[in-house]
Amino acid sequence: MYKLIIVDDEEKIAGGMAQLFPWQNIGFEVAAVFTSAREALEYIAHDPVDVVLTDIEMPHMNGMELAATIRTYLPGALIIFITAYTKYALDAFELSAFRYIDKEMLPEKLPTAIRDAFRILHMQTDQYYPLSNTRMYRKLLLKDILYISREGKNSIFHLTNQTEIKERK
Repeated sequence: MYKLIIVDDEEKIAGGMAQLFPWQNIGFEVAAVFTSAREALEYIAHDPVDVVLTDIEMPHMNGMELAATIRTYLPGALIIFITAYTKYALDAFELSAFRYIDKEMLPEKLPTAIRDAFRILHMQTDQYYPLSNTRMYRKLLLKDILYISREGKNSIFHLTNQTEIKERK
């Protein structure tokens, strides 16, 4: 089950998105609903999510700032902007937004976006790099590997959670 959060400063809209359809039937858990981008960031810092549905126009921190900060914590998270303002569409693509949905089109467009997100997340979890030696065997998800560097006879796997795995390989 993939984790999803909803961020919109209008509580009625945020709650409405959470109730829009049976999320669990399509492979998602709505982990939390926030009316503040800062609260969402606090949550994400301790509990990673796979998908973020966010409004853009919000007080204190807008959705674009939220998305930019999320990218530092979760570079692989899929961000879906849900907004009434199309003027931000080009900026959203600079942040690698997965989708940009007009609020008026939400009931028609969100189900397709969520199905597409599920397919992408599912593909990512199936792709891994095997690490094995005489002591152990493990799989590193490709989505978790930022880059691989070399140090002598060792390969160092630099991961998205800011850890490193050194492997003689």
